[in-house]
Amino acid sequence: MALAAVPTSAETLKMGVRGLPPGQGNPYTGRGIPHVFVWTTFYDNLTVLGEGGVVQPGLADSWSVSDDKLTWTFNLKPGIKFHNGAPLNAAAVKATFDWLQSEEGSTTVIGKNLASVVASASVVNDLSVAITTKTPNPIAPREFVAVHIVEPGAWSDLGVEGFAKAPVGTGPYMLESFKPGGAAVKARSDAGNAYRKITGNIDRIEYSELPEGATRVAALISGQTHVDNGVGDDSIPTLKAAGMVIDTVFAGRTLGLSLISYRSGEQVKDPIGDVRVRQALNYAVNKQAIVDEIYGGAAVVASQAATNNAFGFNPDIKPYAYDPAKARQLLADAGYGNGFEMEIRATTSNPQFTIVYQSAVQDLQAVGVKAKLVGQPFADWLKHWLAGDWPYNAFGFGHDLSGNLDAGRSFTSFTSCMKNPPYYCNEDEMSLVKAQASEFDVKKREALLQELLAMNANNAPIIFLTQGTESMAHTPKLKNFKQTNQVLNYEAMVLEN
Repeated sequence: MALAAVPTSAETLKMGVRGLPPGQGNPYTGRGIPHVFVWTTFYDNLTVLGEGGVVQPGLADSWSVSDDKLTWTFNLKPGIKFHNGAPLNAAAVKATFDWLQSEEGSTTVIGKNLASVVASASVVNDLSVAITTKTPNPIAPREFVAVHIVEPGAWSDLGVEGFAKAPVGTGPYMLESFKPGGAAVKARSDAGNAYRKITGNIDRIEYSELPEGATRVAALISGQTHVDNGVGDDSIPTLKAAGMVIDTVFAGRTLGLSLISYRSGEQVKDPIGDVRVRQALNYAVNKQAIVDEIYGGAAVVASQAATNNAFGFNPDIKPYAYDPAKARQLLADAGYGNGFEMEIRATTSNPQFTIVYQSAVQDLQAVGVKAKLVGQPFADWLKHWLAGDWPYNAFGFGHDLSGNLDAGRSFTSFTSCMKNPPYYCNEDEMSLVKAQASEFDVKKREALLQELLAMNANNAPIIFLTQGTESMAHTPKLKNFKQTNQVLNYEAMVLEN
């Protein structure tokens, strides 16, 4: 698709957003939504995630790992400067990682995430930095996608609170203001020193914090904003009728009912411990009906412990078909022809998720399973997640890969014996789980993940339900709009008069 011609006039892009970063310009206080929509304008990272979860160069042109698989050397792009004119160099990158390992930095969201990964950082030369991991880690470049590089002089001089109000990064835009309910960034005056050059005509961006979906829709249709960054499925028809453009991408998480087959350190003796029962529960639920009737078609049926935009996703795995007869037969084969009692607990703060869970429960009841859905606060779920004592049979969750879009996360963090304590532990899968976690050859690791995902799907550790989507809407006057893993390409956008 050809890009739109770039008009000569500079324009202000007006964004209607669900929220603004609570930490203002401190990039270590969170990740993902809502922070990403602001922070990516004035910060860059060593690496970025492209389509399909593939790691691509960011500030680093290239990288390599040492023979012992512990030290990664990142080679920085030359000629890049921070907003204050200081050079981007290895010392600046090292300073960022050093602070995240400090007593204060290690308590931040990003610092906590890196605590189990990074041992140290060191300068190789002016444009090469070495980051040593605590154990061999084939996805280290992927782990660093969340680490925004700050200018160390300003960070030190201003202190964390002061820097949050006047952040200094390497991005194509720099902060103009943070104020209650809004923020603004403007193109840096020395834009040639950024590696992401502004090729469109957006020289300023205004963010209006509009938490209510209906308010954002009204603002977009009336022309008060140009972009709504969080469109609900039910608002899409209204926006389309008003001539707005809908941009939909797949989310980085799946929704499912995680089945507790391992409790308090041992395999359960109840029906969920039988793979035939777990498969039967998957066949019993009409997932396509959930997609069509609840999501209005704006989702897909989940087939595995990975999203289809994640590295390692196996396109050959087909979702469990809706087959109540097969579900009943499998239950009978397992000795539960008359059904069994099953308690499912789920947080009910998201109304759409609650309706999905209720629909699944009704389908389970239709094949004789005496399923009951019980709402629970997040704190109660977390308590059992950490303790592994689970006084019920299943919980609403699925798999969340939005942090790094890597299928391996499903097994190292959620659905395998590696999750401590686990709700599902299958020793037959562990050789593949361990192999993918230590394989540095990208193609070989992808093949291992796809084999593991197929085995895991057959073992049915959860009732795979849906993979949702995330939609944004914008005026048709805005051209070259693109979102990749929640990151917008502001620098290439063109707003026509």
